[in-house]
Amino acid sequence: YICPDDPKIIQRYVMGKIYYQMNGDDWLQCSNADNTCDVPPGQGYEGENWLNAAHECDWAYVKCNTDRCITHIEVDENAVTGTLVDEIDWLMFLQV
Repeated sequence: YICPDDPKIIQRYVMGKIYYQMNGDDWLQCSNADNTCDVPPGQGYEGENWLNAAHECDWAYVKCNTDRCITHIEVDENAVTGTLVDEIDWLMFLQV
């Protein structure tokens, strides 16, 4: 459940928009439609499927700082396609 006054609601919105605009259902793994999420261990990108009930910092291919603000999104080698969302700059701590 997401509370409307949660300070991270914008972060979750942006991540959801990234998922849909970059064809998340067609990703090789860890998509909402996929039952498997076999991220290679030891890289820090292990986690849950995207769009599930877990906090977005707990999704695979996502890293966050101690305040649970997204700092990295790894999209290589997962058949990610589409256009990057304009709202990407709303993730204030995202590093390139």
